[in-house]
Amino acid sequence: MQNKFNLTSYNLFKLIKYILPKKKFTIAEIVSFLDTENICVEYETVYKYLRTLKRLGFEFEKVNSKSFKIKKLPFVFSDRENETLINILNKLSRSSLPKKTELCEKLLLFLTGNNTENLFQNETTSQKLDKFIKDGLRLKLFFGSSNSEKETLFELYNVFSEGKNKYLQGYDINKKEVVMYSIDDISSIKQTPTKNKFSYEKEEAILKFSSRVAKAYIPKEEDEIIEKTEDSLVIRTVYYDKVAFYKKILRYTNNCEIIAPAALKDALGAYLSELYQMYDCPK
Repeated sequence: MQNKFNLTSYNLFKLIKYILPKKKFTIAEIVSFLDTENICVEYETVYKYLRTLKRLGFEFEKVNSKSFKIKKLPFVFSDRENETLINILNKLSRSSLPKKTELCEKLLLFLTGNNTENLFQNETTSQKLDKFIKDGLRLKLFFGSSNSEKETLFELYNVFSEGKNKYLQGYDINKKEVVMYSIDDISSIKQTPTKNKFSYEKEEAILKFSSRVAKAYIPKEEDEIIEKTEDSLVIRTVYYDKVAFYKKILRYTNNCEIIAPAALKDALGAYLSELYQMYDCPK
């Protein structure tokens, strides 16, 4: 059976659980709360979630220029008369883990109508994405709402965080290039039975940042700080695709240097020499 992991629905579930007991709430409060749940979203994403809830039967009322409150809830969850949204979530807060899974599945089914068998097990979003990488199977990424949903085939080889945002890095089969997608922009992920065509080996590199970049650079999850001074920063990091890594390094212009391995530094030099000759750059 195909495995569908619906990220938007999981975030909606967390949002609903947060706003239900509130007399009023602001967008900033929702963003802050989701951040504590390791769900990093922008203000516009929260507005999108609220619009989704409106389509599902929620009604919101503006209290003032910044605050909202729930005016009306969707009423019946199932054919059992007492299974309302509030009752389900109240039960959820008091239940053991197996019961939580059952109740969460009912909630997600109400929100999306999707199969929920793998979403609320004992796996976090990160664990699920790590499993996708280990399985080595192509993924189908979905973007947008059900009314205007777009999709693409994707070979995932890395997941990383930058600031508060989490990104998927891999090869987009449709675009025929290495790309990065923010998790917040993806509505759902479906695993296909097709194995990845390309091989993605994790390689290590040592980089040295200087000047203002050294002070401004925020280390990623995969980075290890080797040396840090007032004007320089040396890190050990990982990469999967050489060209994508070159593009990342060149964003920092002459404030980022490859220290090791020497072969990678030489390869980048050769790559830049080709560009230099191609565009007949003046010496």
